[in-house]
Amino acid sequence: MCPGRKKGAWDAVRFQWSSESIRWYREAAEYGDFHRNIAKLLRTCVEGADSLCDLGCGLGYLDAELSPWVARIEALDICREAVISLGNMAKARKIRNIFPVCGDWEARLDGERPQIALLSFFGNLNDERQFRRVYAFPRSTLIYITNTDRKSNLSPSGISRREKACGEQFSALLERLDIPYISRRAELEFGQPFASRGDAEAFVEYYYPGCTAAERKEFLCSRLEQRDDGYYLPNQKSLEIFIFYKEEEQ
Repeated sequence: MCPGRKKGAWDAVRFQWSSESIRWYREAAEYGDFHRNIAKLLRTCVEGADSLCDLGCGLGYLDAELSPWVARIEALDICREAVISLGNMAKARKIRNIFPVCGDWEARLDGERPQIALLSFFGNLNDERQFRRVYAFPRSTLIYITNTDRKSNLSPSGISRREKACGEQFSALLERLDIPYISRRAELEFGQPFASRGDAEAFVEYYYPGCTAAERKEFLCSRLEQRDDGYYLPNQKSLEIFIFYKEEEQ
């Protein structure tokens, strides 16, 4: 398991990596084009930037897709195992401009300011104090990618058990604060492949421990697809990208 930190305003939505979740996420990321498709949506926002800091980068697959367009990417996560995984992936792909860092994102906000700051399915900027801190961090651009709602196609109940940050709530905060932004919505496939049905059952039990064995069986019977290379759990993911352009600050 990953090291903990002091309890903060975002703990309700905080995700903790484990060896199992790292493996499943890596397999999903490498099976499809989810991160490549997000990167295409962000290209015009990041192309030519001298520096980008990804707060809560996880395994860094989005950073890998953005790396051709940014001079330097600092990928920060508190989970050492995730940071090591990112370093190994970058080395295997011969990506030399990603610099993985194991550390606390809140402390990083007081350090050197990048041109662009990125938060991808991380944090809850509905907290006004946290939003203002993050907004002030980059010199020119803040990018925040979040779920449009709490629905989950991978859950037997249809709802994520985590209190996910949602675009609808965030939009309401921005309107109240009268802060200009650009918003883009997308529906992108980000399903989960499995080598066996047993692995699929372990996945559902791991992420949704509250459901019964009967509920897991019914869910997998209705949703799990058998393919030539194993099994696949489809997941059309709804996301919203918020982009904040500020006047370049030195």
